[in-house]
Amino acid sequence: PYAALELARLLNEAGSPFAEVKAMADRVLVKAPSDAIALETRLLLMDAANRRDDFKGASAAYLDLLKASPRDARVRESALKAAWACLRSEKFAEVLEVLKAVPDEVRKSHEADILYLEANALRKTGRGEEALARYNELAGRHAQSPYAPYAAYETALVSHAAKRFEEVVSRAALLAREPTLAADGGWLVADSLRELGRTDEAVDAFVKWSAANPADPRAPDALYLAAQMRQQQKRFADASTLYLQLASAHGAHALAPRALYGSALALLAENRLPEAVASWLKLADAHPDHELAKESLLQSGLALVKLEKKDEALKVFERLTAKRPGGTEEAQAAYWSGILLEQNKNFAAAEPMFRRVMELNNDVSLVARASLRLAFT
Repeated sequence: PYAALELARLLNEAGSPFAEVKAMADRVLVKAPSDAIALETRLLLMDAANRRDDFKGASAAYLDLLKASPRDARVRESALKAAWACLRSEKFAEVLEVLKAVPDEVRKSHEADILYLEANALRKTGRGEEALARYNELAGRHAQSPYAPYAAYETALVSHAAKRFEEVVSRAALLAREPTLAADGGWLVADSLRELGRTDEAVDAFVKWSAANPADPRAPDALYLAAQMRQQQKRFADASTLYLQLASAHGAHALAPRALYGSALALLAENRLPEAVASWLKLADAHPDHELAKESLLQSGLALVKLEKKDEALKVFERLTAKRPGGTEEAQAAYWSGILLEQNKNFAAAEPMFRRVMELNNDVSLVARASLRLAFT
């Protein structure tokens, strides 16, 4: 046993695989000459597992130690390392048990570590309110701790779900401090600003968030929300810019056609009809099967009529009627095609357009008008 223990020490120092160290240690523990030798062997096993980031092995070794020698000073001094090992190996109930063995002097000097370990273990074992209290204590009393941003994130998640948005915003600086949390934390802050009605701050936050996280799946949503808020403020030029930014940067995203349609409406509100037509046509060209494609063709055609670009309008209406999709969009397109053809004195081509409106029969007023135009033709 003595030789096996020395071999285990040498293998540990040499960086040999944990399995080799454990094989030698197990030979000692099968028939340890004394409790002291058994204790030395278990301490060695825990050290070997920790060195190799084998958290499962380290936690198992420490739990054996705690069971065999609960009062030993070295065992108690190792409790904090063991608690981390238990957390990383997802033995959450054991984290709380191991932390009870941490000596008072270690508890005082490593309070932030202990609060973080306790909070995570409590959260993972379904004790949410206790976990939240620990997280709040950690973020409040140890703001400079490396764990404080993580604590702030956990409390922000709970606060956001509970619609306590001011609390989320109050954690913004802490959330931004940790790069790995910046995306998720920043999203929570931006959305909380939106919920609080702090629109200008929310738009600024979402736009900056999208620029900082262009590959994040939520980047298009951030721009879309920002554009919608600007539209609600009647800041139509800004809204259009944001909608077009989304469509340009995320053309394949499901929100891209809606962004193009939103851009067209915002431009229409500013009476910028040529640019609105361009957005509608871009939607119809890039997303011909989208549910807004027919409406976009119709609206672009109607805008071209207002601009007195009759030939261009007729071509757009023809794109819509040629597909014969049915519905009010086709009926409107057929009616206006008939009107334009009639104005061009092409009565033979106008007649079937008006008849098509009557065949579709989905708008009583439109059918009545088409019937009058057909009689005139």
